[in-house]
Amino acid sequence: MFQRLLQERARLKELTTLKKMNETAQTLNQLVTFLTEERRNRDDAIKDILIFNHPAFRRLADLTQTEYRIFFTNLDELSIWLKNAKGYYEDCNTNTSYRWCRLDKGWQSIISVDKGLFDQNGKLQSMTPEEWDQSLIILEKEQTDDEDAHF
Repeated sequence: MFQRLLQERARLKELTTLKKMNETAQTLNQLVTFLTEERRNRDDAIKDILIFNHPAFRRLADLTQTEYRIFFTNLDELSIWLKNAKGYYEDCNTNTSYRWCRLDKGWQSIISVDKGLFDQNGKLQSMTPEEWDQSLIILEKEQTDDEDAHF
């Protein structure tokens, strides 16, 4: 009986140690889950900040002489803004760019936006000011034959 008592006490110590190890493992799992979520949320927050301050908005405002803040998150929103607010209509796109045109008093204005600004689903890609290149959005003006043409 004394030997059995000693064996049970030794097992009790082992069980206590196993229980503590199990609690530590659970804490570590919770910590990993928390840190993973925290990083994901931080990465999403950084991406949102980059989208909200995308250099394309300033470039389009400058090219179209817009005095208010421009904001869009995808190609459809950009197209709607150019059409409704600025009178542009979608032109034939090229392999490398989306194009919109506007005719006004003998001039044709063409805005070309590099397709690389959007992902395959038409969603605006985040971009830092250091990554920005003014040639991603350009405005060309051409004189037309019809001096009274405007939309």
